[in-house]
Amino acid sequence: TEALAGFKPSGVGCEIIGENGEMMRRPELEVFCREHGLKMVTIADLISYRMHREQFVKRVQSIQLPTKWGDFTLHAYLSPVDDQPNLALVKGGVGELDASGNVIEQQEPVLVRVHSECLTGDVFGSGRCDCGDQLAAAMQQINDSVNQICNTFSALFSKKGEIGVQQLGGAVMILRVYSNLFDDEDGWRRVLWFSVILNVNLALLNLLPLPVLDGGHITLSLVELIRRRPVSARLLGYIQNGFAALLITFMIYIAFFDTGDWIRSAQSDRDVKITFTQPK
Repeated sequence: TEALAGFKPSGVGCEIIGENGEMMRRPELEVFCREHGLKMVTIADLISYRMHREQFVKRVQSIQLPTKWGDFTLHAYLSPVDDQPNLALVKGGVGELDASGNVIEQQEPVLVRVHSECLTGDVFGSGRCDCGDQLAAAMQQINDSVNQICNTFSALFSKKGEIGVQQLGGAVMILRVYSNLFDDEDGWRRVLWFSVILNVNLALLNLLPLPVLDGGHITLSLVELIRRRPVSARLLGYIQNGFAALLITFMIYIAFFDTGDWIRSAQSDRDVKITFTQPK
């Protein structure tokens, strides 16, 4: 190489012209390289190489930030190609690091808002734009999505609460909600919004310590770590099959009430639409 030969690294940039006098394209260049034993690298290869081996964003600071929408974690990032810091407000374990210092990958969809800085709108509440209102609505929505499932279980198991198991909604209720949302003029936007909230809450439900959910797998791993030996495969099979049967029975039970409510509402022709108020 040029380094071993004592010369400085250098290269030549030029266009390779074909026999027709025009610049060769990739198919012709691939043939040319094979004929002359040359290596070929594309711009996409260079980008992929750098993205996998170079770090363009570095986390420099993380603090706990209490806000009027709840407690968030604020991460500050710097980039060698941009002097301005980038901030990430996260909640619910997003961005946490493992023992090796790597960011823990989220297995479920995460509600995200990408917000560009607007001094007059965000700080001074300018009436010329709605940037501040959008930011406030996004913060509130993220906080609500994390707390909603907790509030539901709190109301469900409260002795003073009026919510029972039969008031919970299953697959039939979800279909009914989608049907009502599509009736609105701007229904497709509401459907997208409801789908995001639904996915976030399903992801949180998936963390419950039940053997058939991810939360149960995590709990099982902790039990095996403490006991220092694996759980019996036969016993684990009985437990998982039992909980799966209970879960299926519960969903059928919920669907029975949902279907009955839908039929009675259609017969009385007094179907009350389920609506959601979008953040202003």
